[in-house]
Order: sequence, then C-alpha cells, then structure tokens
Amino acid sequence: MQSNNTVRVLIIGEILVICVLSIIILLRNKPSTLGIYINKIDKKNIKFKEVRALKNFYEPQPNLKEVINKEWLQEDAVITINSDTLNERFEYPILKPDNTYRIMTLGDSLTYGLNVSTEYNWTEVLEDELNNIKNCKVNFEVVNLGVQGYDTEFTVERFNLRGKKYDPDLVIWFVTDIERMTDETLENTKKINIDENKLESEGKFYEAWNFASRAVFKKYGRDKIVQFQEKQFLRFFELYSGPILFIADNLNRPSERVLENKYVTIIEPGNGMDLKYRLPDGHMNIEGNRIFGQEIAKYLLSSKTISCN
Repeated sequence: MQSNNTVRVLIIGEILVICVLSIIILLRNKPSTLGIYINKIDKKNIKFKEVRALKNFYEPQPNLKEVINKEWLQEDAVITINSDTLNERFEYPILKPDNTYRIMTLGDSLTYGLNVSTEYNWTEVLEDELNNIKNCKVNFEVVNLGVQGYDTEFTVERFNLRGKKYDPDLVIWFVTDIERMTDETLENTKKINIDENKLESEGKFYEAWNFASRAVFKKYGRDKIVQFQEKQFLRFFELYSGPILFIADNLNRPSERVLENKYVTIIEPGNGMDLKYRLPDGHMNIEGNRIFGQEIAKYLLSSKTISCN
C-alpha cells in the first residue's frame, strides 16, 4: 500500500513539473502587448557601452571582417572594420600627413554602407574619385564614421569619441531621418518580439525597429524631436568649427538655426538615391553608391569646396 502511495506521489510530481514547464514555455513564446514576436538581437558584430546619458550607445567591433550573404543581394557584401571601428579599407594615422586634405563622413546606414562591400561604399568611391584627378597635387582621405541606426545624438557622440582627433578639413553629414531617436528606440525594441528572418523572407525589413521608432514618434511628436535634434547639431558645432556639407532632402533639413552657421552648406541627395538603385531593404546598391560618390566629388570640385592646388 505504501508503495502504491509512493508511486502516486511520484506521478503527481511529474505532472506538476510538466505543467510548470509548459507554462514557462507558453510565457516565453507569448506575443508581446504589441502583438508581434522577436528573436534576440545578434550583437556579435556590435559593441554596446553606456556613454554619458546614453544607455544603448554602440559601435562596430574593431578589426572585423564580416561577410553578408543574403539571397536578395547583388553579391556577398564583405565589410571590413579597421582598428578604430570604422568601415574602411585602410587605417588612417591620427596625425594628418603633409599635403593631405581630410574629409570626414557622418551619418547612418546609408553612410556606413550597409549591405555593400566596403570597397563599393560611396565614401570609398568619393575618395578614389578625388585621388584620380589628373595633375592634382593634394592627397585626399575620406574617413567614414557612419554607423547603421545612428541619429544626430549618436553621431555627435561618435564624432567626439572617434572623429575629432583626426582633425578633418571638411565634414560631410548625410542626414536621412531627422525624426529618429536611437537610444529610446533601442529601449523599445527590447520589449518587442518578432521573427525578423521570417518577415525579411516576406519582403518586410527592420520591422522591430520601425515599430519601436513609431512609438517614440507618437510619444514626442515631430516638433519636440526636431528641437531635440537641433540641440545635438549645436553641440556638434562646439566640437568642430570647420566647414560642413549637409546632404538632406526637404523633410530632413536641419533647422534654420543650424543652417545659419556661416560654415554650413546643404545640398539635396543625388541620383544615386533613385529607387532603381536601391536594394530590396531600401539601401543603395553598388551602382547607387558609385553614382552617389561620383556626384559628391563633382559637387566638391565645381563648388570649389576643395582645391587641387
């Protein structure tokens, strides 16, 4: 009799364990209040750290070679990150060499060169175009500080940490989304569950980010966000007093208070941003980057922003 009671206790115990495990599994797979799922973010190629008031500041891992293989890419994208966390083919000395004109590019994924090989990014095209000018007596360097997902606040922080030591002669800042607030958007993505790979196979890209970003916009509204961005631009002017070329369309133009700086010029994005030169996820393809870089080079020469003498 005692043996039978022992068996019953063991069976009941096993049932309870199974029930508890089932509940845990259900809770882990329960849709969030946003009604979508997410896989954990792959952080192997990104380094996060808290900087000032930023909880989620990140940069690429240094000395990294990453191969991106997606069926919708024109070819595998080979990304090379140098020792200073820059998406670059080369290492650049901190001390600027003699007879060198140094350009620094700032921005998000469209400056970083997401989903194209480093050598095909428009920043590299720009560097090659300028250095291939016949009878030019100047050596040009284009140092790319762009990182995917960056807003103005993250961009200014990266310039402060990485960029200003290079003492650039010109800064080119490609502003593609002035309504973005990266730090809070990243906080929001932590609450979202979504299978990005599945959605990408359906032609839907960066859905977790987009959903989180919309929540931030709804919380603050465009006016407050733009005011916040203005403060970041003005902080940048405290770090850098040289000439700045903004590339931005009408929706993403910095405020007049920013543009009234006598060293600031603004131009519209060129033909490289045409839809026919876009990858399925919206970024420029190889041809788009080539055209974009060539057009910037032509502008710098025709406007006499740079000189070969």
